[in-house]
Amino acid sequence: MMFADNMTFYIGTYTSAGTPGGIWKGSFDPETGKLSIPTLVAKTTNPTFLAWSPTHQTLYAALEQKDGAVQAWFVETKGNLRLLNSQSAKGGSTCYVSVDPTGNYVLAANYTSGSVGVFPIQPDGSLRESSDWVAFTGSGPSPRQDHAYGHAFDTRDGFAYACDLGSDSLWSFQFDSASGRLKPLNPPDAKLPAGSGPRHLIFDKSGRFAYAINELLPGVTTFARDLVSGQLTPLQTLSTLPPGVSAEGVTAAEIVLHPNGKWLYASNRHVDSLTVYAVAADGTLSWIENVPSGVRTPRSFTIAPGGRWLLVAGQDDHRILVFQLDPATGKLSATSESEEVPHPVCVLFTEGD
Repeated sequence: MMFADNMTFYIGTYTSAGTPGGIWKGSFDPETGKLSIPTLVAKTTNPTFLAWSPTHQTLYAALEQKDGAVQAWFVETKGNLRLLNSQSAKGGSTCYVSVDPTGNYVLAANYTSGSVGVFPIQPDGSLRESSDWVAFTGSGPSPRQDHAYGHAFDTRDGFAYACDLGSDSLWSFQFDSASGRLKPLNPPDAKLPAGSGPRHLIFDKSGRFAYAINELLPGVTTFARDLVSGQLTPLQTLSTLPPGVSAEGVTAAEIVLHPNGKWLYASNRHVDSLTVYAVAADGTLSWIENVPSGVRTPRSFTIAPGGRWLLVAGQDDHRILVFQLDPATGKLSATSESEEVPHPVCVLFTEGD
C-alpha cells in the first residue's frame, strides 16, 4: 500500500545468513498512521545506524561488523539507494554515525575498539579516509566495562562529544571544521555515575542542555552545556524504569526529544517499554509515564515529522510498530499498525516529505 502524501523512512538492520538484509525503505501516512510494506533498497552487512547529509541526498550507514566501516549511499529517484563508497572506520563494530551540520564530515563511533573517527565528505557525497581518529582508555565497575566502548559521536556548535560506555565518560573536543581535527577540552571528559554506561547523547534546540541515555544503569542524565567553553556539567539523573521495577538485565537503548522540546522519550530492552519525561525550562526532567513498547527489544525509535506519531523498532520480533503521540501531553497510545522487517534497529525519516 502506498499513500499520496506519504512520508518516507529508512530502516537499518542486523543481517544474517539466509535472510535478505541491508537497508529497507518504508512509507508512512501521517493522517492515518498507516505503514506500507517495507522494501529492501540496499544490500549490505549490519547497517545498524543511519544518518543523513544536510541535503538528504546521501545516506550514511555504520556497519557493525568485526572490521567496522562507514558507507555512503546516494538516494536515487523513488528512494532507491546506490553505493558511493565505503571507508574503514579503523575499529571494530562501528555502531553510530552522525553528520556535522556543515555537511563536510561524517563522525563514527566504534564499539568494540573504543574509538571514534572523522571522515571528510567529498562533493559527490562519498567519503575520504579519516582526517582524525581517537582511541579512548578506561574501564568501569560492570563486567561489560572491561575497557573503553565507543557508542556515539556528535558535533554541536564547534564542539564534538563521544559516549564511552566503558569508562562512564562523555569525551569532549573542540572540532575544527576546516581541518576535521579534534582537540580535547580541559578537562577532557564529563563523568557519569559509576556503572552507568552512557550510550547516546542528544541536545535541546538551544544547545544549553544535553541528555545522555545510560545503558547499564537504565536512566537519563541531564547536563548543562556551556555555550562558550563546550563543557558539560551534570544536573540530574533519573531512572528510565518505574518505581519497584528491577533494573537487573535491563538495558536502555535510545533517547529522542520531541520536536516541540517539551517531551523526552527513552526505550528499555528486556522489559520492552518506553518512558516519557517532561522537560522543564531549566532543562531538568520529570516523570510522565512508562508504557509497554509493543515490540520485543525496542532498540530504536523515532518521531515522525509533525510530532504526532512515534515508530518503534522491535529487533527481536522483526516489526515496526506505530504509536499515536499527543503533542500537548507527550503521552503515547499504541496502535495496531505494524509491518515486518528482519531485525530492525534504526528508523530514520526523510525530513521534508
